[in-house]
Amino acid sequence: MLDSSLLGRQDAQRLLLELPRATLSRLRIPASFATAARSGELPDAVRKFHGLRGLEADSRLTELVGRMEPFAVGSPNLSDEQELIWRSLGEFRDPTLASVLQEEWVFLMTSSWILSRLKRPFDAFVRSGANMLQLGVRRTLHLPPGLPVTLGHWGRAWVKWIAVGGSSATALAAPVMGVPISIVTGVFLLLDT
Repeated sequence: MLDSSLLGRQDAQRLLLELPRATLSRLRIPASFATAARSGELPDAVRKFHGLRGLEADSRLTELVGRMEPFAVGSPNLSDEQELIWRSLGEFRDPTLASVLQEEWVFLMTSSWILSRLKRPFDAFVRSGANMLQLGVRRTLHLPPGLPVTLGHWGRAWVKWIAVGGSSATALAAPVMGVPISIVTGVFLLLDT
């Protein structure tokens, strides 16, 4: 799933629209964001939270949202702890923002991954009761000053945060510790690229 924060940048929109239709149609976005963007009625709370303040409903955003698959939550199949977090996310003042965060949470717990430009959605998950294991890739790279920026660095700047949930997170974090960690529900792994 792509977090809404990625969809407001013109460079990201251009890059996504250059993808083949079949590839773009497999990418998921929160259904509540897609509905609001298509109608041209993105609430200020959603804009502010996802860093989209200057974003106007334009034809490029509408086209992009129209090509991607919205992910809606019917009745989520979550553990008791995951459902408590889901309900807590629903208590945000703005109903569209609450729905976006709930859809992202359910997708993360059931389908394993979210790409985001901002850390805010993941902080909201933690404030709502989720447990997060955060790993910093940037510190591992030790990039010296003046190093030419490569396509890989650009990609990392575009997608700043990658969250992995469910069994994929436990297998990725520590295969040996995967079983004990997977017993704890509501856990996700956050990678800082």
